Amino acid sequence: SAPNAHPAIACGEQLHGTEWKKQLVKTINQSLANSFVLFMDAVNPLNATVTNFSFLHEINANKHLTCIIDDSHGMGLLGPFAQGVSHFVPALDNIDYVFTYSLSKAFHINAGAISCSKKISHLLRETPFYAASTPIMPAMVYAFIEGQPIYLRQLKKLQHNIADFIKLIGDIEGIGYCPPLPMFILKNEWDQKNFDPHNIIISSFAYPNTSSNKVNRVVLNALHTKQDLFKLSGVINQLHNESL
Repeated sequence: SAPNAHPAIACGEQLHGTEWKKQLVKTINQSLANSFVLFMDAVNPLNATVTNFSFLHEINANKHLTCIIDDSHGMGLLGPFAQGVSHFVPALDNIDYVFTYSLSKAFHINAGAISCSKKISHLLRETPFYAASTPIMPAMVYAFIEGQPIYLRQLKKLQHNIADFIKLIGDIEGIGYCPPLPMFILKNEWDQKNFDPHNIIISSFAYPNTSSNKVNRVVLNALHTKQDLFKLSGVINQLHNESL
């Protein structure tokens, strides 16, 4: 399991540190075993980063790797057609990909999904987890399929909002963001109470458990107007100036 892998997929020994990719490649290439399973996230929503998968090219071609990737925060957002991180991962003969994701993030559909090869799909369909799961409502499936052009139009609006907001907040020190993502990590001391007087709701909660420190984030969507962005950026700039 890669560092900070989502609890839904994390399994086995957890890798740690900033050098985990080098550690992983070295361990696999030097191992006597020929088959491995790697669990990792496509996007880390706690620090607004997208995983760089280029290190997979360094794994020896005679080593088979199954990559189970949680793409809940990338699906519907990343890639030219909102297909998620599958657009960016290396297409290598010795790697099988299994993408797991929630459809309730970008698409607002109450369902989860798995994208994988037919071989792996057949194996999953034989498990009790598949047989016992609740299927998505047919009406939602219809709306999802027929609404694809709408989703793409809204994605363009969101991308414009992200670009505009980055210009508005400038280079305020202490705010973390990655341009493809609509999330902006705020300073620890800026939580919901700072935004309540302005009738603004941010994402502010302890994660991964209630005893953890709060993660305070601005999360944009396609429905935010330019007036919303001006108001929000004005409050953030005010908080920044007060902290100087």
